[in-house]
Amino acid sequence: MEYIDKYVWYQEGPGVRKQQYTSEGIKLINVANLVDGKIDLSTSHRYISEKEAQTKYKHFLVDEGDLIIASSGIQVDYFDKKMGFAQKEHLPLCMNTSTIRFKVLNPKVTNIKYFMWFLKSSLFKMQLRRLITGSAQLNFGPSHLKKIKINMPIKLEQDNIVSKLDKVQEIIDLRKKQIKELDELIKSQFVEMFGDIENPKFKCKKLKEIAKVGSSHRVFTTEFVEKGIPFYRGTEITQLANGIEPQNPYYISKEHYLKICDEDTKPKIGDLLMPSICDKGQIWLVDNEKEFYYKDGRVLSISPNSDKINNKYLHAYMKLKTIVEYPKMGSGSTFAEFKIFLLKDLDVIVPPLELQNRFAEIVKVIDKQKLIIKKSLKETEEIQSSFMNKYFL
Repeated sequence: MEYIDKYVWYQEGPGVRKQQYTSEGIKLINVANLVDGKIDLSTSHRYISEKEAQTKYKHFLVDEGDLIIASSGIQVDYFDKKMGFAQKEHLPLCMNTSTIRFKVLNPKVTNIKYFMWFLKSSLFKMQLRRLITGSAQLNFGPSHLKKIKINMPIKLEQDNIVSKLDKVQEIIDLRKKQIKELDELIKSQFVEMFGDIENPKFKCKKLKEIAKVGSSHRVFTTEFVEKGIPFYRGTEITQLANGIEPQNPYYISKEHYLKICDEDTKPKIGDLLMPSICDKGQIWLVDNEKEFYYKDGRVLSISPNSDKINNKYLHAYMKLKTIVEYPKMGSGSTFAEFKIFLLKDLDVIVPPLELQNRFAEIVKVIDKQKLIIKKSLKETEEIQSSFMNKYFL
């Protein structure tokens, strides 16, 4: 193993200040633009003037093929998604704070995609964790990177490894696309049967009329234990809503769980749980009897009245509704956030229960297809993980 400086050049983005932002010019790339392993410039609109970019920040202008990663404020588990390659259509583009770019020193010696896969590996994350102890989030820079080591095989072997990992990733991307298409099918079926969220075919009721809305009792960080009953925050609820089993949740003791988990706060099958910052419809329909608890205020619970509303119908409705309402209903001084009192007064389309049940049956069929694809996705991700361990550990 050798230090990565032998194979790659890297540069941290400059600290461009707010007062330097402009409405047009050269776009600045930031952490928000790194989405699921790709660069998406539609997620932010920060620019600096072309004059300033071409003079003061000329040496920070991005080149086609640069590998750009986020280096601040990212959770360790999501780090591999917060990176991407600069394409021709992204340019001109300028580096910004909390981002780092990489170039290989010698393309005949190093495959940049092999280096990318290394950055996604447990080996890189383990080294980084040792260097930045005391935080659940990654905040690092060149001073940390110069202490990172990599095992760099000959170029031909790198190319073979990249080819295998890329093929597995293609299958993973396909499975995710299929799941997304099935979600879109549910959405289109909903609109066909019940109308658009803002132009419904049926009358509305307040959410508080058809469901119990609330949250949990407060749990302090001093009450966490190493093992016990899983304690879910908005992060874990989002993972569960996306069909991902949380890998590193916090825990509370069984004794403490029994003490605070009463009839009003105990989640049950059919309940809906959502993070208070719910901008992408990330709502989990509780589907198992596994014991867990959740963070007060940051996770909100909706317990449907089964005599008035079908929980699968309400789940689909709330996913669509929160995406529309989040920007409008958000409150709070620093970020938009759903509150219980706002949620209770949310308008819900309430069609006849017979129609809701028919819709739920359609969702049930689609969910079966999703389950098959998710199983295949999980198996493929396990193959990818075994390859990563083989090549980088």
